[in-house]
Amino acid sequence: MSSANRGSERSADDFYQSPHWIVEAMIPRIKHLLRDVENPRIWEPCAGAGRITRVLKHFFPEAIIYASDIGDFDGIDERIDFLQCRDRSEWDLIISNPPFCLALECIQHAQSLVTERGHVLMLERLNFWGTKKREKFLFWDPPHTNISPRRASFLPSGKCDSIEYGFFEFQSTWRMNNFPKEFGETRLLPTMLCWGCGDVQYNKACAECNYGYCKDCAPEHDCKRNLFGKDALWYCYNHPERPMTDACRAKGCSLPFCAECWAEHAQGKWRACMVDDA
Repeated sequence: MSSANRGSERSADDFYQSPHWIVEAMIPRIKHLLRDVENPRIWEPCAGAGRITRVLKHFFPEAIIYASDIGDFDGIDERIDFLQCRDRSEWDLIISNPPFCLALECIQHAQSLVTERGHVLMLERLNFWGTKKREKFLFWDPPHTNISPRRASFLPSGKCDSIEYGFFEFQSTWRMNNFPKEFGETRLLPTMLCWGCGDVQYNKACAECNYGYCKDCAPEHDCKRNLFGKDALWYCYNHPERPMTDACRAKGCSLPFCAECWAEHAQGKWRACMVDDA
């Protein structure tokens, strides 16, 4: 998920990995939603390389966390098309960063697969509120919106997107039909605070894990990359099963490549960005 049509190459299957920090910022809210559930069942249906599930497994070691994706990624439990899943056991929480072009379909399908008191959390651009396609749905069941005031980066270059993001929080189909909400609440996630002390705004983001730290905490910070795994944080644009070697720095590209694709891209043999100095 990332802003499209702004002069940059769109990732295949809308494959944009969620920053760990924006997921961690939602943990207090998720704990509140699951406060009465013992050994909660959580499903991430568009897991990709596992950014969201890695954070969840750290904070919810007692939970049953299931990861699936339509693509062939290491670490997922099953390769399936989420929208084709039927007659699945009910889940307490379905959370994901779905392809923006299928976000509404994923939300509505997830609502039918959670328990009566279950919840659906989807990471979306705030302009998800727009367009006629979603108007009737959002009017009838306005979600709670958990907004990150810090703009996220979904690209290996670290460039931030052109709009803010948030976790949209929906109730189950059963509750929507029986207890429709008149309005949804809006909350700000604490993503501008230093992840070390949590008292002041961060000054600079770590180049390794992308968490933000103030000047006092930055030199000695405990890099979150070690916490959530040292496996490749980004994968090849052409081969999602391969870790990236480098990302194109040409303006309007920023695509990640494995060693083989990087060599071809740098030499102009595979020209995704169509930029002469790639």
